Amino acid sequence: MQQNILTINAGSSSLKCAVFRTENGRVASTAAFWTAQIDFKPGGRPNITWQGSGGAKQSQAISSTDRMEATKELFELMFAGNSAPLSDASAFAIVGHRVVHGGAKYTASAVITDTVIADLRACIELAPLHEPANIEGIELALSMFKDIKHIAVFDTAFHRTIPDSARVYAGPYSWYEKLSIQRFGFHGISHQYCAAQAGTIVGQNRAASRIVTCHVGNGASLTAVKDGKSIMTTMGFTPLDGLVMGTRCGSIDPGILVHLLEHRHCTIAELDDLLNHQSGLKGISGSSSDMRDIEKSMAAGDQRAKLAFDIYVERLAASIASVIPALGGLDILVFAGGVGENSVQVRSATCSLLGFLGVEIDPEKNVGCKSDGDISAAGAPVATLVIHTKEDFQIATECLAFMVRA
Repeated sequence: MQQNILTINAGSSSLKCAVFRTENGRVASTAAFWTAQIDFKPGGRPNITWQGSGGAKQSQAISSTDRMEATKELFELMFAGNSAPLSDASAFAIVGHRVVHGGAKYTASAVITDTVIADLRACIELAPLHEPANIEGIELALSMFKDIKHIAVFDTAFHRTIPDSARVYAGPYSWYEKLSIQRFGFHGISHQYCAAQAGTIVGQNRAASRIVTCHVGNGASLTAVKDGKSIMTTMGFTPLDGLVMGTRCGSIDPGILVHLLEHRHCTIAELDDLLNHQSGLKGISGSSSDMRDIEKSMAAGDQRAKLAFDIYVERLAASIASVIPALGGLDILVFAGGVGENSVQVRSATCSLLGFLGVEIDPEKNVGCKSDGDISAAGAPVATLVIHTKEDFQIATECLAFMVRA
């Protein structure tokens, strides 16, 4: 019997939803039957874009600047108009929500209840850029789709298999034991999808048990995946750790933070803003958090943009190399996310530093590849892939598992 799954990814600046259909006990396609997105513009009217299967993309501005009203209008598009995929909400078998942080309690997807929502609120301080928007999207969907089961799919859940040697920080053990301060890891939905897709792309002719997936966009992390399980990742207790990002610093000497506070260069609130919103590419370049802008400025001779690019790439390459001992080698390297999928220069510069690992790419393939392709040089021992991550499909897959168990 054919059933429909709705996936919702509510972020601070956008909300994405997709409708997937099941067929013969599986999600029928990695491509959604219907997709829609609302972009929230500071000080401006939100804009909705939507597209049905095989149809043209459509868009319209929304009269209300209220996030909840705008989101409600997006949901109503699913049941009205020529491209509406469904007649009413009863056509949904289940609704799946992306949630960035599940804390120590949620190591797998969970049916959303009042208790779950209360637990998510407790995680807001650990993911302040994402968790509030995730909760807001859940609450609106619950109000509109009251009689349907809602599932929280956590970005942290894929990393539940990380061993304690990678999970526990080298501070007092009481941090871990009593305060649940540990490496949670994030972008797990994307890393899980990319690792599975990588095995499909290379097929049976190449080894695919040792994979590094790089989800690099405005937020960035990489994960070492061995035999389908996450064993090490760069983000930690919060999404601030690890790689250099658009506006986030990634890993830095914690003594810097003590120094800034001790000498009163900033308050705790100001420090939080500096680390999350004024660092990374934006902080180094002084101009932009967008890699496309960085590359344009670099080409025009901007030395700070060049410095930002070099730091970004060198940290990425060093982090890839750092997880190889845990994997025992490398079979596949994956680039995904907005930067990973679209920046030819980032891929080229990063891979040029990893030749000692057997990473070698074909320049022409690299330039020509947009998504789901192999850019490896002929005979290279490591397969280097570019993958368009489909978090909505992975969420739908998780939802289907609940449907099967029910």
